[in-house]
Amino acid sequence: MFPSPSLADLQLLRLIQSEGGYRGAARLLGIAHTTIQRRIQRLEQSLGIPLIQRSVGRMELTPWTTRLIEQLNHQLDGVSETIKAAQNELTEVTNITIDEALLDLFPVLFAALETFKYSYANWMVRPTQGADAMIQLAASPSRLDGSTEEFCLTWGVFAHRTLRYDHHYATIFRPALAPLIDNLRVAQFSSVTTVANCHQVQQLIHHKQGLGLIPLSVGERDQQMAEVSVEADRVLQRISLVLQSDYQASNVHVDLYELLRSQLRLGL
Repeated sequence: MFPSPSLADLQLLRLIQSEGGYRGAARLLGIAHTTIQRRIQRLEQSLGIPLIQRSVGRMELTPWTTRLIEQLNHQLDGVSETIKAAQNELTEVTNITIDEALLDLFPVLFAALETFKYSYANWMVRPTQGADAMIQLAASPSRLDGSTEEFCLTWGVFAHRTLRYDHHYATIFRPALAPLIDNLRVAQFSSVTTVANCHQVQQLIHHKQGLGLIPLSVGERDQQMAEVSVEADRVLQRISLVLQSDYQASNVHVDLYELLRSQLRLGL
């Protein structure tokens, strides 16, 4: 099997063929034609086969060189198609859904969504009715009366294609911890006795001012989940974390969350 010339060599040979000789290629490249001639001669010596043949005063490629360039073109076309497919996938609009109950109760959030739209033109925040994203209250109903825990854990269920995963809110926005829960189905927590959607949580808040959530003990957590404690605001200020996407949470989610969070604080 013959050693293969480099991509630069093949491009030079193709240029010589299209221009009909060394001089034409040299004019386009801005170098002496003798430089090109010596390079091709050295290449032919190293390969041990002729690369160029003369035909009625015009330089042509030998059949071996022609076949090699055809194979190269086929490979380059395949690479080009792969790159185009990847670019198309990256430029497709990515949807983030958010429960419309939030927007109904807090119209001030629309300003944050407008700001987000200008910063991320390829991302679309789509309000949905009864979004799959839920909030799980990690406490029994009897302990929801006026609890004011400074530090608490809130668990959110996020839809990911056809599977559902439990994500700790702090874990969602810390990519380094994401691999711990990527393949984890909905975890079972013995103390989670109340599951409510956004609208139901809002109703609870209106009746229970200063509502706080009770943290899960270490023994009640799934061992595959990272133990992370975060300082919790009131549920009303944390509700904007209910975001859902078919893609893993990224900096885009973090930016949107911060916009919603700051706008909520301004509007309350």
